[in-house]
Amino acid sequence: MISSEDALRIVLENSSPGGCSTLPLDGVTGLVLAEDVHSDTDLPCVDSAACDGFAVYGEELRYELSSGIDLPEKTLEKCAFPVRKGDPVPRGTDRVVCRERASVEDGILYIEEAPLSGANVVGRGETAGEGRLLIETGTRLSPQHVGIAALAGREVLRVFTRPATAVVSVGDDLVPSTWRMAPGRARDPLMPLLRSQLECGGFSPVVVIHASVEKDRLTEGLEQALSCSEVVLVAGCSGTASLVLEQMGFEAVFRSVAQSPAGDLVFAVGKGGGRVFLLPDEPVSAMVAAEEYVLPCLRSMSGFKGCRKRVYSGESTFDHQKPSGLLSFVGVLAYREGNSWKLHRPEHTRTSGLPGCASINALALAAPDRLGITTGEKVPFHFLCSTAAEISFA
Repeated sequence: MISSEDALRIVLENSSPGGCSTLPLDGVTGLVLAEDVHSDTDLPCVDSAACDGFAVYGEELRYELSSGIDLPEKTLEKCAFPVRKGDPVPRGTDRVVCRERASVEDGILYIEEAPLSGANVVGRGETAGEGRLLIETGTRLSPQHVGIAALAGREVLRVFTRPATAVVSVGDDLVPSTWRMAPGRARDPLMPLLRSQLECGGFSPVVVIHASVEKDRLTEGLEQALSCSEVVLVAGCSGTASLVLEQMGFEAVFRSVAQSPAGDLVFAVGKGGGRVFLLPDEPVSAMVAAEEYVLPCLRSMSGFKGCRKRVYSGESTFDHQKPSGLLSFVGVLAYREGNSWKLHRPEHTRTSGLPGCASINALALAAPDRLGITTGEKVPFHFLCSTAAEISFA
């Protein structure tokens, strides 16, 4: 049995970024950049207006409006030129008067107060000079980054590809959710739960498989999953699955973690680079394992800089007891009160199983050397990815 911190370290050490691909700008949002993007020219390429208004020369308070730009210098000094934000300023002008600080009557521009020379003008290369680094490798690409890449002259970007994932739910007694439950028959919450968690993290599984516990059929199911994915989540019958994986050449890097729930998590790595998580049978334990280990693994393989869960601190509004020596994850509802976070344990969380987690949005962390959590205590916690998305990682 290893600590949670050691388990996460091992997972991340075995989850280096995989391949890269070059995609058009309309297909890179949300992916991680695999190369630096530099400006290929000065931005802006000419002196430009920083606001809507009028380009003028000098400190006069009265100018004649003009639409021409090639006027004699002595005439230019008496003229104002309407410009919009981003427009090149006419040659010979040295400042821009904002529209709201001027008025126009009968073709004459009247200014309340003359701006200083260079006011409201963005000089050539002031935003970014040619060759300047605009987007750094490892950046998760937002729509803003896509726009910046276009400004830098790019129509394609090289990005890290996201790993293909698969979910294998094991059990001969499992039936579809629309079937009636009966003795020896149980509905399967694990497959839809895990698939949804992966999708919330941006990693939609390429295949989901229901496999029998019978050894040959389980081997067939795992082989199918591994043939089309780099990371496989196996839920149910971990003992048989572990033996099958060993015969397939996989090595179990760890078999248990000093935590509750999800202490019986197994992480195995294949010679060909495949990674398999054998998750606990119990849905809440499987959910915690996926949140704390599977999603960080997938983010690391996708090139993300932030792969560990971001740790927040909140004040507990409940008491909770736990055994010593284990890290305990406690489902809570985190909410903002003033300038601090409060951690509330909804009444139904005391209900066993997945229904008790319906209202939680975070996991409070009770350290191994503690015997529990007390009311008023400051407690570290992680937001669930389904709640906080990108800001749940650091």
